Amino acid sequence: MTALIARCELDPALEGCTYDSQVLNGTDPQKYVVLYLQRTIPYERAGASDPIAYDWLLTVHSVGMTAVQARLVSSKVVQQLAGFRIAIDGWRQTKCRLINSEPIDFDTGVQPPIAYGVDQFTWRSDAA
Repeated sequence: MTALIARCELDPALEGCTYDSQVLNGTDPQKYVVLYLQRTIPYERAGASDPIAYDWLLTVHSVGMTAVQARLVSSKVVQQLAGFRIAIDGWRQTKCRLINSEPIDFDTGVQPPIAYGVDQFTWRSDAA
């Protein structure tokens, strides 16, 4: 997860972004990014004790105080992560591929309401 956040932070427009933080009512987050990483059931070879591959799904919530701000955060995150290849010792990774982008929506359950977009990426890890 650290490598994904570090990649996002390379974009000057994402400077000052908060990552993976809970925002409480009454606070002013300006812009933030929440990353949810899921690993699938491992691919295994018959008789082998170690997995030979994993598929990954990364769901990113890009949040801002306005729809324009949320859209900016989302577009910058997509620019940074689409095509990015994560380095993990002992594993070969495919490049991150954007598979889904949802339109900006509003969370009115917090005050003031916040805008957010959801993007999903996938990649595969194969044992080296």
